[in-house]
Amino acid sequence: MVIKKESKTITEIKELIKSKKYIIGYESVSKALKNNQLVKIYLASNCKEEYEDKIKYLSDFNKIELQKIKLTNTELGRVFQKPFAISFVGSLKS
Repeated sequence: MVIKKESKTITEIKELIKSKKYIIGYESVSKALKNNQLVKIYLASNCKEEYEDKIKYLSDFNKIELQKIKLTNTELGRVFQKPFAISFVGSLKS
């Protein structure tokens, strides 16, 4: 069951990449959260705990879905075909 859920998450992320309606990085995601521009947030499994706590607080406040995935920040960077690690991804509203 966990494998299916994780593959579903990766499929969601790939669809997000195709739609180009995403932002990456802690500062961009937190700013978009404060402006209520996000639908969902994905966190890498090894993101810094202090940043994770702040994003969790903001997402709870704005009632935005938050999902911690099993990919590390380096693996998430590879999924987005970036030469750097990505710990936070925000799905923008349409």
